[in-house]
Amino acid sequence: MEKNKNSKKAVGFLLIAFGSFFLMLGLLIGGIFMAVGGAMNSEIEQEMNEFSSFQESALETTGEVIEADSDASYTTFEYYAESDGSMYEVTYDGYFSDYTRGTTVTVYYDKNDPSLCMIPDFTKASYEFLKNIFMLIGGIVGGVFVVIGLPMLIGGIVIKKKATPTYEN
Repeated sequence: MEKNKNSKKAVGFLLIAFGSFFLMLGLLIGGIFMAVGGAMNSEIEQEMNEFSSFQESALETTGEVIEADSDASYTTFEYYAESDGSMYEVTYDGYFSDYTRGTTVTVYYDKNDPSLCMIPDFTKASYEFLKNIFMLIGGIVGGVFVVIGLPMLIGGIVIKKKATPTYEN
């Protein structure tokens, strides 16, 4: 009988150890990915502040997506700059299904150097996408580890408690 209680204590201890490990790992992974995803909000804010500064000396025009490659993950835009009467192309890293060939966008370009431009909607979409990916990965991976670890921890505590004799006076 004593051997059975000792083996139950050992199993309980192992479940507590592994359960604690998985629980902490889940909280750590989830927390890190969620924090990075949350930090993207400040990146979005910083980009929008940068855009506001840029916009002060920029002119607005309409551009168009002329190439969007989902495999290579880039999107090329074309826009006309009235300030010098030229057409310009700019390629951004990233591909979004909302920005397919022929989609029109608002482009802001520097009136002194029309080759410098910003497409704030596309930039914001890029950061929002990254934020959502990090939050999703953190939530799923962290959640899986928590779902594995918590029952192990609780089960280990219950098994160990049942295997430990209680002394009454």
